[in-house]
Amino acid sequence: MPLAERLQDILRQAIEGYAFPPDYFDFSEGTHNVLTDTRDVETRIRSDLTSGDPEWVKNGLSNALYWGYAQMGIRDERVRRFRTKVNPFQLREACQLLGQEQRLPSSTSRNSNCRNSRAFPL
Repeated sequence: MPLAERLQDILRQAIEGYAFPPDYFDFSEGTHNVLTDTRDVETRIRSDLTSGDPEWVKNGLSNALYWGYAQMGIRDERVRRFRTKVNPFQLREACQLLGQEQRLPSSTSRNSNCRNSRAFPL
């Protein structure tokens, strides 16, 4: 069933108004970075999340919050709270769960099997 003309206009306006900023935070360098478009941000976050390394997974999860709250004044507090409260067990579990996803070719240089990580022995 096709959308009514009014709904088509609403959808068109929503698409045209979509303006998530293509930025992320490099936690290793402590810098805010702007990329070409949101697809690049999503690719970077996915690479971190599927890296198999707990610290990169933490950065990927942090950037999902950083990007998701980009236009809200609570962004920095939400990211800070997550980074201070997440624990090694949670990161190891996330690492194992997310590591089951197909890895992007760019993530292979960051790939360290989290089961063998010295920081988080099983």
